[in-house]
Amino acid sequence: MIGAATIRAILATGAALALLVLIGIGGCDAVRDARAARKQAERERTADRNLGRARQVQEAAIITNRKEVDDATAPIPDQPPSARQRARACVELRRQAGSAPPPC
Repeated sequence: MIGAATIRAILATGAALALLVLIGIGGCDAVRDARAARKQAERERTADRNLGRARQVQEAAIITNRKEVDDATAPIPDQPPSARQRARACVELRRQAGSAPPPC
């Protein structure tokens, strides 16, 4: 016959094994979650690097385009605005000023 102490020992061993299995399953989830977090962080770092490169390319394009515009407009002589241009600017400023006194 199996004694009460033996049964208690078997139950305690079974409970300990069940606890270890549950901890192992939870540990697998934790490892999987940590791996997913590392992969997500790496994707974000890659996206940030790509965004930085794209921004540099855009800034270089803007600088190049600006230089082309400056070179194209440099030979055009400066002229004061005509009376018509001045009147149109005054009308626009009055419209934008609303209830404030007009600047012109």
